[in-house]
Amino acid sequence: MQPITVESGSRLADRYRLEEELEVSDNCAVWRAVDEKLSRPVGVRIVPLGHPRAQAMVEAARAAALVGDPRFLQVLDANDDGEVVYVVTEWAAGAVSLARLLAEDTLPAADAVGIAEEVAGALAAAHAAGQHHLRLDPGVVWRTETGQIKVAGLMIEAALHGVTSPDPALTDTRAIASLLYAMLTGRWPGQAAHGLQAAPQMDGRVCSPRQVRAGVPIPLDQVTMQALVDTPPSGLVPLRTPAELAAALAMVPRPEPEPDYVVPSVPVVNGTGRPVPGVSRVPVARPRSRRVGQLTRLAVAGVLLAGLGLLGWQIGAAFFRPLGGADQPDAGGQQQQQQVAPAPQGKELKIQDAALFDPFGSGRTGGGAPEDMYDGNGRTAFYTAYYNYHPGTKNGTLGGTKPGTGMVFDLGSVQQVSSVHLELLGRGTTGLQIRVADESAGSRPRGLDDFRSVALEANAGDEVTVQLSRPVRTQYLLVWFTELPESDKPENTGKRQVGVAEITVKS
Repeated sequence: MQPITVESGSRLADRYRLEEELEVSDNCAVWRAVDEKLSRPVGVRIVPLGHPRAQAMVEAARAAALVGDPRFLQVLDANDDGEVVYVVTEWAAGAVSLARLLAEDTLPAADAVGIAEEVAGALAAAHAAGQHHLRLDPGVVWRTETGQIKVAGLMIEAALHGVTSPDPALTDTRAIASLLYAMLTGRWPGQAAHGLQAAPQMDGRVCSPRQVRAGVPIPLDQVTMQALVDTPPSGLVPLRTPAELAAALAMVPRPEPEPDYVVPSVPVVNGTGRPVPGVSRVPVARPRSRRVGQLTRLAVAGVLLAGLGLLGWQIGAAFFRPLGGADQPDAGGQQQQQQVAPAPQGKELKIQDAALFDPFGSGRTGGGAPEDMYDGNGRTAFYTAYYNYHPGTKNGTLGGTKPGTGMVFDLGSVQQVSSVHLELLGRGTTGLQIRVADESAGSRPRGLDDFRSVALEANAGDEVTVQLSRPVRTQYLLVWFTELPESDKPENTGKRQVGVAEITVKS
């Protein structure tokens, strides 16, 4: 096999003028070139005739060209009948690789989840077309000057390196999760790689992002581990395909801005024309060099999404009444045995406000208004979203992708709570937990771990009274549903959904 002999100024197919050699490895050269017919920059990957993977590279490029998702660097040409074998792709002008960004610092959580969702969405489209990547790493993910995410090397990288996998979907999913882990922690799960130190381990298991870096949102931490390991913690369902990971990331609440950042106002759309997910921030107190200019462009779309999400969280919460199954008690052992009492004694507490509590979901609701749950009128109700049943999964009645969903109620001030009475709508039984925030909580908590479990009801019927074994003091009470009955709405027959007609809380 002869080495590559092309030089700057050479032309391929009397069309592509080579201008700058960017990289050479394993007798494969990457060039920046100009398509003289269309007067546009392109990228060209060249290997010599006789290269053992030349034919595989061309075949992979032709297959990748069939995937039209704009988040991939598109294949424009491939040729193996000249003096060299080459593949031509689009050129992402002004783009910065994720590897370069990670060499500077970790990324804000909102940017990390936005990038990961884009990559997962792109790979989901590729797998739907029967294609895969198998060589995803920080060097093949790029962010353009306009904030678009581009993934390079679909099919081609694996072909050039002879990489195969018995489960391409799982391989690509784990790779996306590794990218997300690296963006959140600045470490690489497994051995040190891509210029990053190895992530720490505990008892032979890689630590979660939240254990490595303080402040990682709990839902994002959990989704990362669902996609990264065979057995996620807390009984969460593993994510094994890019489509599953993309769907899970879409349901992660967008993190709020960090206190030393302000939100800029430059809207950005991705390759599909949708706003780029995530809220990007410009540093006020501690600038982040060149990355700042690129991060600012992601902001407005994220602000709009975050604003809508927060509005849905605040309003939809009261509409959402997830029911639940027999979930396990918290690790802290806060679960308490409840008794069902037909007419518990105590003063009825006035509910001041209610909100959807769906940290693992998208905030969808199924009809009704929050106040319908405590207006004293049993003929009005608020419904959760409906879910398709997924048998064989731990949380099959909630679509198989999240441990639960719930409603949080504000009692106006710290009160003593002894019992909770619920009137539920649905065909079948419901599983639920009663959880409470610490009485020192100054505002409504956002994370499930901010509430401790004080009672469980595994098979609640149409009406259930949960009598706590001993009174607790709290301002914020969470009804957390882990299993849903079949919907009683004719239009949702066969789906899982619960309605809450009334809730009564007594001291």
